[in-house]
Amino acid sequence: MRFFCPAIVSPRLFGIATDHPDERSLRTLKLIAKILQTMANVVEEASAKESFMQEITSFIQENIPLMKRYIDEISTAPKSLVVAKKGIIDIAREMESLKSYYITVQDKINQQLEYQHPTIELLYTEIAKLNQRAQEANAKLMEEEAKTRK
Repeated sequence: MRFFCPAIVSPRLFGIATDHPDERSLRTLKLIAKILQTMANVVEEASAKESFMQEITSFIQENIPLMKRYIDEISTAPKSLVVAKKGIIDIAREMESLKSYYITVQDKINQQLEYQHPTIELLYTEIAKLNQRAQEANAKLMEEEAKTRK
């Protein structure tokens, strides 16, 4: 929920909406995020500090089992997960995927920051280095596999 709640509260930042929500909508989104986070934390009684939260205690209690099931489902690897031969994961492919994702969101990140943040530039450089190393390691593994087949 720590990933979802920020997106709920700031939909524009995450590309879900084109504009910031108005004050009333923002308040509603904050309440929804607070309820979800309370359920995810498995807190059966809402905070006594906020009276409006007391009113939804029964809703939270009724839906905690659903939240637990949801968390279990998203945190459990699917049974159909295919792992490469000998448990080898194609690191090069995974790194390339990460790099490609970064490239697609880089402009959005830079627009939000209004400049190229040195940490992001460092991250991109390190991803490129890791990708190169992974490609080399993958090529070496493939060569070794080819030798063992002969």
